[in-house]
Amino acid sequence: MAGIPALTSSLSGSPAITLDEAAARCGFSVRAYASDGSAPLAPGEGGTVAFDRDLGYRFRGGDDYKVSGFFSGCLFHVEGEGIVRVQAHLTGGALYRVTFEDGPTDPDDPRMGELASWKPTSRGTGEYYGGYDFVGSAMRDGESKLSLAKLMGATIDVSADDDPGIADGTTSFGLWTNEGEVPEDVFNDSQSPVIDLFDGQTLTVTVTFEDGSTSTQAIELHVANFETEMVDGAPRLTPRLAADDAEASTSAKSLYGTVVEAGNGPFPFPLDDANDRADEVLPASTIERQDDTWRATVEVDGAHVDATLPMARSRSTSVTRTPTTPTRMPRARNG
Repeated sequence: MAGIPALTSSLSGSPAITLDEAAARCGFSVRAYASDGSAPLAPGEGGTVAFDRDLGYRFRGGDDYKVSGFFSGCLFHVEGEGIVRVQAHLTGGALYRVTFEDGPTDPDDPRMGELASWKPTSRGTGEYYGGYDFVGSAMRDGESKLSLAKLMGATIDVSADDDPGIADGTTSFGLWTNEGEVPEDVFNDSQSPVIDLFDGQTLTVTVTFEDGSTSTQAIELHVANFETEMVDGAPRLTPRLAADDAEASTSAKSLYGTVVEAGNGPFPFPLDDANDRADEVLPASTIERQDDTWRATVEVDGAHVDATLPMARSRSTSVTRTPTTPTRMPRARNG
């Protein structure tokens, strides 16, 4: 605890440290990764950590936000030689661990059926994926990759013995939150106000090396609009800041991180609550019947008649089942 004031007091007004300079001081760097885990992102302007976001993630707002939270898709990986332990702390929200693996291709593979039926409303069930808080998929080089996310906590402590991926680059970490009040109208919003909750937060990362030495970096997070480009028919964030008058279709809101402290100090936060959410799974999302109704044509005794039907929704604004006629809102994919 004694180390915390010494570190945090130096954050305000500290000059920015480029990623290269921070790596030279500490022997490691914090690099943002593409949301599909395919590659590290180039540094942003001024040598900052520019975070990608999964713009295809269907975020549920409303009451379900308090249950499921917001998996931002802003991923980072710690790079360096001889890393045996990674500790990190986020001042607002929490961190989740992400691993990527090949998706099953054999129709007889029992994982195939479990993946097909996975959704936030069934979270915590299943033999293969019941222990994850979010299960997604992405196309990488023409192949399907599974994105498996597990919420860890505001403070994490992970060793290479338990997770070799922190040393070989196959494990990433992401930013999650369920804090604050969230507007209802957040479905499919690339300018989602939820990302604003990370603005001004500090991500502190400490690495322990094979020789027992430690190094620490503190990174202040900031919100900005970034340019997007189309990749395989879908928008993807670039590390380039968008102009103030950029059109919404060519930009999206995300985060960048400025290194404000880099040195050879130990982890400056207590570890009593480290990984405090790793052994539990978020509760399943809830569905409730709303008072809203909609007009549809239904079949009754072989005849098609007009009807007024109640709309079944999640507590967010996304529709959870699609009848034979169009609903008033778009259908959300799993997750």
